Amino acid sequence: MTITYRLINLNRLPIDLFLEILSFLPLPDLIRARCVCQHWRRLALKASLTPSRRRLLQLYYDILASPAFIPTRSAVIDYLRPFDRADYVQNVYAAMTLLLKQPRFESCHAASTGTVSSVELCYLPLDFETWVMEWPARAVISWAWPGLDTMFGAHNGGPICPYGANRLSPHRKPTWLPFQPEEDEEAHGQSFHRCNTIALEVWDEGSGKSQYLMLTPCAKRLWGGVYSTQPGGVREPVAETWIGYQRDTLKRLERWFQENNRDA
Repeated sequence: MTITYRLINLNRLPIDLFLEILSFLPLPDLIRARCVCQHWRRLALKASLTPSRRRLLQLYYDILASPAFIPTRSAVIDYLRPFDRADYVQNVYAAMTLLLKQPRFESCHAASTGTVSSVELCYLPLDFETWVMEWPARAVISWAWPGLDTMFGAHNGGPICPYGANRLSPHRKPTWLPFQPEEDEEAHGQSFHRCNTIALEVWDEGSGKSQYLMLTPCAKRLWGGVYSTQPGGVREPVAETWIGYQRDTLKRLERWFQENNRDA
């Protein structure tokens, strides 16, 4: 028996069906789809993407349009190493689950006001999880990436890898972090409490300072934000979201590019 296959011209599909197909595509496939033709490029922007994926897609194209992108590629591409993305996320979840079972979490959760439920606390911020699972490695704009060396930044400087060390390597896990709000936050009546929270270290700045992604906050609005720790337990906000953290990095790269090309 002979089986005949018919090729389907996707451009002949109803627009609603085509948009539905696009809404299920991960970030790398969305990027490829937008490169097919102008028609697909326009439709990709109209698809019902998740908010995190839509923001990451826009971030990707903003990075490609940046004059600092190409000059900084050699500082990343030559050092990239493959890692199991799904395994990385699964291991972070497993470590969070173990930490949430400890008594210190129960006492912290009971004493805090304005907290999220224990079910919500078991989830990574979606923009961070989507970034780990789907972001094109060759478009990484900082040394804070699971597929880059842990200690490279400690021995180098520059826009991509400032002084410090990458802490997003696959073998590192979330940890308890004593949280202490800044004085101005307490003075304005914010519902912050000195307690323990689960956080994932992103970057070791040296001299006892590190940047952490907040995973189980004492106050709901901290969840998913990046904070800088200092000796003594003071926490300084760095970015409200992971995508905001990436955009701040892009601005730093662009300032570096402008300062080094003023006489060009």
